[in-house]
Amino acid sequence: MVIKVYIASSTGSVAVKKHQQAVVGFLEANRISFQEIDITILEERRGSGCTATYPGQAAGEKATRCLHRSSNEDAS
Repeated sequence: MVIKVYIASSTGSVAVKKHQQAVVGFLEANRISFQEIDITILEERRGSGCTATYPGQAAGEKATRCLHRSSNEDAS
């Protein structure tokens, strides 16, 4: 099992950065396998706006605004 750690590499908050470093340091010190996922890169790829169309939506109908989502990817 791999733990996913979501980080923000370009955070403006020193407290957030220190907390992220503490979490990663704890996992490394205890030899716990984890995967870092940088959410700031995901935001840049997505662009300034997220719009989506859904199956069954009429052509020319205004696109729906996406909401931020979080998930628990339990692979058990």
